[in-house]
Amino acid sequence: MSPTTPSELRQRIVEIDDELQGLAPDAFGRKHELASEADSCRKLLAKIVEPDLNAASKKWAERSGRKGSHAQDPEKLKGAIVSPHVP
Repeated sequence: MSPTTPSELRQRIVEIDDELQGLAPDAFGRKHELASEADSCRKLLAKIVEPDLNAASKKWAERSGRKGSHAQDPEKLKGAIVSPHVP
């Protein structure tokens, strides 16, 4: 059975990485098969989680838009008490 949920896909990517780490340096054919499978899993995972990522990105963009300005408001500064600097 092939992985279909995000957690199954992530688990399979970890399994593939573990298997790749255990292969002999000259096992090029098997390394290619595993790397191709990992790429497919990553592509499918990205496709599945894309709506959630877009929603989170939109939420953060809205939230950052509500933060105060980093520039000082000259009108507010007029009401500030200024003490003379005495050397």
